[in-house]
Amino acid sequence: SAECGIGECLGILEELQRLLLTQTDLVHEAGNIRRFRDAFADQPRIVVPAVHEDLSGPHALVMDFVEGVMPDDHARLGVDPLILAERLDDLQDSMCLVKGVCHADLHPGNFFWSAEGDLVLIDFGLVCELTQVERNHLLTFYVAVLDGYHEFAVEYFLDHFLVGGRPEEGRAALREELMPALRRHWIDSGGRPQFSDMYREILGVLGRRRLALDGTYSKIFLTLVTIEGFIYSLDPKFDMLENYRKKRLREAEYTS
Repeated sequence: SAECGIGECLGILEELQRLLLTQTDLVHEAGNIRRFRDAFADQPRIVVPAVHEDLSGPHALVMDFVEGVMPDDHARLGVDPLILAERLDDLQDSMCLVKGVCHADLHPGNFFWSAEGDLVLIDFGLVCELTQVERNHLLTFYVAVLDGYHEFAVEYFLDHFLVGGRPEEGRAALREELMPALRRHWIDSGGRPQFSDMYREILGVLGRRRLALDGTYSKIFLTLVTIEGFIYSLDPKFDMLENYRKKRLREAEYTS
């Protein structure tokens, strides 16, 4: 755009080039598949087809064949859409908050359902790995938003999620823009905020102030937005907050 400086535009193009070239590297993708299979080996509802190492290399990637149903044809499964939505929601939390190994391109063309309603994941050209510290930052922000601690959530976001670290200049003005946005999404949704709407508004505020999300978090947030969109297409009444409360009781990671 006209507002984009040459350095910023070159940075965006370089990042796009790196991502596109990464997705054409079949040896890299095979490694991503192995990491993902290892990380989710204890979750039977997540299926990642195995790589046939002896048939794969720089020019071919051969994997197990898995029978499945396309995401939009889920009615053929005879499984309650709410259960399928909960499985997707559990997957995104496991990837981003617990395992730290995230499929970063999980649109409906890159997964399908098994006959039992399990999630079958494919196309691992883009996988993002999060450190424990990065997972802690995501979890802290996520819990603060869902528990209604919006002042804390905004301060934490400004401290940990932006390129270049904590912004001091204009911080008060940033806070004044972001705080009402979080509260409005909370109130207007009746306590059921949608992350995608909130994320778009946050990006708008950052764009106007020439700030940017750290690259790791931008990939994760886009992944969350993509998954969330399909969750609500499965069940428009899905209550992410209620599902989060169930997980707090069930999983130690959400009660620490």
